[in-house]
Amino acid sequence: MTPTNVRTDDDERQLVPPTHPLAGLVWVDPGRMSGTPCFDQTRVPVTHLLEYLEEGPSFDEFIDAFEGVDPAKARAVLRYAFQVLLDSLPKA
Repeated sequence: MTPTNVRTDDDERQLVPPTHPLAGLVWVDPGRMSGTPCFDQTRVPVTHLLEYLEEGPSFDEFIDAFEGVDPAKARAVLRYAFQVLLDSLPKA
């Protein structure tokens, strides 16, 4: 296990800066999954959650199907996506 105060090669390739709202929830590493945004420290693309929910299975079924995805992090990603959607809509 790498101590938290030691940078790794993965940290240097990480494209989500520490100041971004999704830092620690999502990682984008050009050396993993061709740079596809994945849940932090997994190879599970964030798009899998949205596609899974679109098809009808529940959130809990997604969590069961994709071991390693932290439920709290997945919920935080959904909240962020929801907020971005709302923020992008015209205001009357």
